[in-house]
Amino acid sequence: MNYQEKTVTLKDGTVCRICSPQKKDAGQILEHMRITSEETHHMLRYPDEIMRTREEEEQYLEESLNSETDLLIAAFIGEELVGNAGISCVGTCKKVRHRAVFGVSVKKKYWGRGIGWILLDAITEEARGMGYDQLELDVFSDNKSARALYRKAGFEEWGRIPNAFRLKNGSRYDAILMGKVL
Repeated sequence: MNYQEKTVTLKDGTVCRICSPQKKDAGQILEHMRITSEETHHMLRYPDEIMRTREEEEQYLEESLNSETDLLIAAFIGEELVGNAGISCVGTCKKVRHRAVFGVSVKKKYWGRGIGWILLDAITEEARGMGYDQLELDVFSDNKSARALYRKAGFEEWGRIPNAFRLKNGSRYDAILMGKVL
């Protein structure tokens, strides 16, 4: 699905453009994923696990733009990709088509400016318009700022998976399952 481009003003007065990423943004998307995965252990992947080629990412972005069930939204300050978010359907079976999973990432140097909130708000509105009844996510148990953001947006804790995430150093974190009925 293609998100209609918008310009928003962040908490600090900076102008930010939010839109669906295009094929030309594939390189920046891959680099953003590597950067954000390096900056915090709260991302699902390590940087070295991001294996898509630029061409594969271009294909993925094109498929997303043409999808009726998936949506990607990117946040740009100037020409720099500073954050992104996405939703996708839990599954194709009729019994679960009303559910979408959600993910978001923001570069560390842009934390605290409201970009995560803007992306979450935009995704939530679009999810409603796409016919989803609920959004779901899982978050590291030690990620207090993300959990606070999700609670502020109306997400509730729906469960917990003990030791769901195991880092290279051996430390483990629970996954907190959160959801929001739209």
